[in-house]
Amino acid sequence: ILISEETFYQLDDPTKYHYRLLDFVHVKGKSKTVAVFEIMNGQPDYIIELKNGTKADFERAVNHYISGEFEKSVELFKNILERNKGDRSTLLYLKRSEYFAKHGTPPDWEGVENLDFK
Repeated sequence: ILISEETFYQLDDPTKYHYRLLDFVHVKGKSKTVAVFEIMNGQPDYIIELKNGTKADFERAVNHYISGEFEKSVELFKNILERNKGDRSTLLYLKRSEYFAKHGTPPDWEGVENLDFK
């Protein structure tokens, strides 16, 4: 389950949920960058345990990615995948990080994904 930061902050008690910061996006028609959270409740317990066990490294790697520190993000994302081979979000970020480390970023790159849909 993916939710925006607005929805996340409206939760009565976020501590009831297993979650991690997933990404920052620009949504079509909005000027503000929006944080997206992954709610892990409902996934098998072992998946929640794996993602919670790598949550700090994942969020640190995402911050390196956003800052354009791709070598650091690649290292952390690879480390996460060694512990949780099925983490598709980590794999996506690893591919993006490796691409930008090799090819550089576009001049208008801000470290966030632009969504052309709501």
